[in-house]
Amino acid sequence: IFYQPIIHVLSGRLCGYECLARWIDPEYGFLSPADFITTLENSRLIHRLDTYMIHKICHDMKFHRDRNWTIVPVSVNLSSFDFQMSDMTIIANQAIIENELPPNFLNIEITEAALSGDRDEVSEIIKNFHKIGSQIWIDNFGSKNSSLNILEEFDIDLLKVDMKFLKNFHTNPKARTILKNIVNMSKELGI
Repeated sequence: IFYQPIIHVLSGRLCGYECLARWIDPEYGFLSPADFITTLENSRLIHRLDTYMIHKICHDMKFHRDRNWTIVPVSVNLSSFDFQMSDMTIIANQAIIENELPPNFLNIEITEAALSGDRDEVSEIIKNFHKIGSQIWIDNFGSKNSSLNILEEFDIDLLKVDMKFLKNFHTNPKARTILKNIVNMSKELGI
């Protein structure tokens, strides 16, 4: 697990971590997530990695807390296949309880694709995560076939805007306008 810091832009302070699965092979070196995540999804085994990630993250937070070190919320990426293969809400809740953590310290990142399934089922999954105290974050918002309908239909807590808008921020007036309006819209929606 690589812990990527999340920094509050205005204060410059650490406010969380995004936990990322990384694979360092002794023979091939650093493997890109693109090299193994898709394979795990296609073989319907991704839930095993993501279950491990959730339990390890919660264990690591308990380790830090037990030493009186400051802990901050973490987010973990879940695949749309996770929800087909297991009940990730139960897994997350179990890891939180076993490690005696504040429930709002584990946030769930999903892509817009994960929201494209059965609307009632997706809505129930989001409600169940909210019941255990986890926030739902949309990862790479605007990267593919974004639909503003998801913001209307689902109770989303945070949008992570796709990097392409930031790459062109200084050179492309359209990118600036889109990003500014996504931020304003999100604020008005309480996201």
